[in-house]
Amino acid sequence: IRDVLGSSGLGDVYKRQIKSILGEDEENSDFRIYPDYHKIYRGQTEIVLTKAEYELFMLLSGRPGVIFTKEKIFEILYNEELPESIDNIVYCLISSMRKKIEPELKRCRYIKTVRGVGYKFEGKKMDIFPE
Repeated sequence: IRDVLGSSGLGDVYKRQIKSILGEDEENSDFRIYPDYHKIYRGQTEIVLTKAEYELFMLLSGRPGVIFTKEKIFEILYNEELPESIDNIVYCLISSMRKKIEPELKRCRYIKTVRGVGYKFEGKKMDIFPE
């Protein structure tokens, strides 16, 4: 993930997100993220994600609106040569994460599918707490 977001790592992403939310209270946030502890909250509820789900969430939410292809997601998360078919691998990971972060699975609010292309994050706002 660090390679995609820049050589300085995710720290710059966190800093940009923190700057974008100054002056707003956490009640207006979709998510509160504690990267040092790998913890994510929606409201008062902690969302427990696997390592791969957490990395996928951070990848997509770190670049809201940017569409990531299934191939790019697999390449970033697994850093392996692409197998013959990755559709099921990425689909299962997205599906598993959606079950945990989406309030309503029938109307996905955060992780959007861009048919024939990939996936993107569309959240209102996130609070990042570096410590």
